[in-house]
Amino acid sequence: MIAVMRMNKKRVVLSDVANLAGLSKATVSRYLNKSIVLPQATVKRIEDAIAQLDYRANSLARRLSKGGSETIGLVLPDITNPFFAELADAAEEAASEHHYSLVLCITRNNPDKECQFIRWLDTCQVDGLLFTTNRPDNGLLREELVGHQRIVLIDEDIPGSQVPKLFVDNVQGGGHPGHGAAHCRRSSPYRLCRRTGRADERARAPPGFQAGHGPRGVGLPARSGAVRGL
Repeated sequence: MIAVMRMNKKRVVLSDVANLAGLSKATVSRYLNKSIVLPQATVKRIEDAIAQLDYRANSLARRLSKGGSETIGLVLPDITNPFFAELADAAEEAASEHHYSLVLCITRNNPDKECQFIRWLDTCQVDGLLFTTNRPDNGLLREELVGHQRIVLIDEDIPGSQVPKLFVDNVQGGGHPGHGAAHCRRSSPYRLCRRTGRADERARAPPGFQAGHGPRGVGLPARSGAVRGL
């Protein structure tokens, strides 16, 4: 019986709220989109009507009216690496604070997938991209980025690209844990070098680590081969 009642319940739409509040549909719409400032008495009429009717805004309609998706894409090579997992968590939290949704896009370093996600900007599937790759670009990504500004490169550069970029100074960053390790000889510098990019990028951290704690008499332990991310 309850199920039948719910099926027969009329869906409340924006015009119902406007009629009950005694305002135009456009006024209520602009209020909900935060594009108009109204007197407090008018705001109360709208909020009372929303509460009385139990109105739920249609997020898709709102996005279409604003000409955006209210969604940001986060492009990552993989999600199993702790660095990328932490990055995804922080990005989602920041996006949520600004009332945006975050879509996770995993490329597994596949060039076709990387280009596909960049093209989402052309089809308005996302309003912007946070983009990370950890493979050398053969020129394909640089060409794909031409004309795009709603994309931010993170952690790894694409040489020749003209988009906003946010990188970590691996040399300076390696020096910060080095200072702490000077007081704790059990710390291994190799555990402080997570696999966050290409081998040539990761290799920059140990010199910073050495600079941070070498003068205090704690040297890097001997280890053959390249730096290994743990």
